[in-house]
Amino acid sequence: MMKFFIALIVLSSYNSFSQEKGHLTYKEVFQDTTRIILTEENNTYQPDYVVTIKHDRNFNEALNTIKNEPKKFLIVVYDAPNIETYNNYLHYVGNYVLDTQRHMYYGYEKEFDRFEFCFIKNTDKAYTNTFKKQMNASIAYYNASGDCLYYLERPVAAEMEFYEWDTLYKDLINANKLVTCDKLFTAENTSIKDMKNAFLIASDINHWETGDFIMADEETEETLNYYNYLDEAEQGYQLKASKELVIQRWKNTIEILAKESTLDNRIISAIINELSRQGFSKALFNESNKLLREDDFVALAYLFNNYDEIVTKTRADYDYLYMNEHSLIYSIMIPLRETMDKDNQPSNESVQKAINYFHKLMANYEENTIIESYFIYSLSFTDEITEFLKNYDHYFAKYANGSTNLITNLDKYYNLEKESNDALQWENYKSEFVALANISATFILNHSKEKDKIQKAIYWLETCLPIDEKKYESFATLSKLYYFFGEKEKALAMAVNAIDYAKKEAVDEELLSELVKNKKKIKENTY
Repeated sequence: MMKFFIALIVLSSYNSFSQEKGHLTYKEVFQDTTRIILTEENNTYQPDYVVTIKHDRNFNEALNTIKNEPKKFLIVVYDAPNIETYNNYLHYVGNYVLDTQRHMYYGYEKEFDRFEFCFIKNTDKAYTNTFKKQMNASIAYYNASGDCLYYLERPVAAEMEFYEWDTLYKDLINANKLVTCDKLFTAENTSIKDMKNAFLIASDINHWETGDFIMADEETEETLNYYNYLDEAEQGYQLKASKELVIQRWKNTIEILAKESTLDNRIISAIINELSRQGFSKALFNESNKLLREDDFVALAYLFNNYDEIVTKTRADYDYLYMNEHSLIYSIMIPLRETMDKDNQPSNESVQKAINYFHKLMANYEENTIIESYFIYSLSFTDEITEFLKNYDHYFAKYANGSTNLITNLDKYYNLEKESNDALQWENYKSEFVALANISATFILNHSKEKDKIQKAIYWLETCLPIDEKKYESFATLSKLYYFFGEKEKALAMAVNAIDYAKKEAVDEELLSELVKNKKKIKENTY
């Protein structure tokens, strides 16, 4: 028969404990507790293994206990030297004892042996408070190497009922990654193996965004972020490696790896994350600049030189990069587009490099119109009109080739794309084709008023009209094209059609107002 266990634990004073006693065990923590325990057989909680925490070591002794334990941390309480404060400290340690005991009922479990403790009197000059000289009370967190990772400037009394030990541990593991990789970045003799590990560690550092994993207290409605307790703390360890040094070391690492015959899927993942600025540069320097750097182009060269093997392994095993081939393609294309976007102020050299890599990608997928369409979409963010026209003409001719109708050709390429992208939907594929025609026609309007180019754009849109379900956007663009082509009556008719179709679609007032203004400009010759 199933047994039910409900326990309410209320900790009382620790006056019976003294610094001389030197340790806390699970049983001793319960010595002065009030418990209500209900079980079917009225049993009490009697673990086979009893957790014991020594609490009276000095700083050096406590630190020495974890020096060979890289996954353990020392919590240093620095506070007033009186009985009340020390009892508060014992209460704090006792909460950890209770939490740890839950994981060690039947025996010792190393993965849950996470913290050691020591209490430092704030009059004790033997303890070097390196992170802040003037401080009355604090709780500091040290790694096995003696680096202060974080410190909270507050008395232990404020943390007596702390219970988020698991969250704290994860945060410290995360913080310790920064220390580990920083020391490898700054060391002069770091091997290529260790440098690889440094970048893998750095890429694995969690960088919590505002709003991630938040909860709200039901009574106060105060927002609580349980997943990054150390947000409230000050960083004790400061990164010593400069951004320039780390990026140069990353470039050198990729160049060395390019000479090796064996691929490391972890490094490939790190490259992909870094290209999208979700890798080490964000974790270490909060990098947000989307423009590809010199090292990124070196990394892209590495990807493309090994692209066939990477794709083969990705197709065979999703876990190789934890993405499918379709996602891999977009993880390359999106950073290239960002670098081509003139709003990001790229150099002409970077734009040309990005264009060249798009051509390399298309060469690997000659029948993949989605890559081709995304390249054209990316070109619409540039001033590269010659490149744009050449590629869109080539793309559009696949569908409107005169020998077969548009729908038949769309269906042909849709089914080819569907083979590698199960999520692709026919209606979306068709509407995106029309949307790209509008983007392309607008690009022409913004970059040239030459009649031969405008005539091409009119052809693109009029060819798409039969499959355009909403039509108002195409009619609005056509009205401008005809206006600049010198056919005002057609332009006005198209502007009226745009308004009529927009009303049928019940578009918002702002868009409808823009269409009305477009008609007025055509009528009054104010374009």
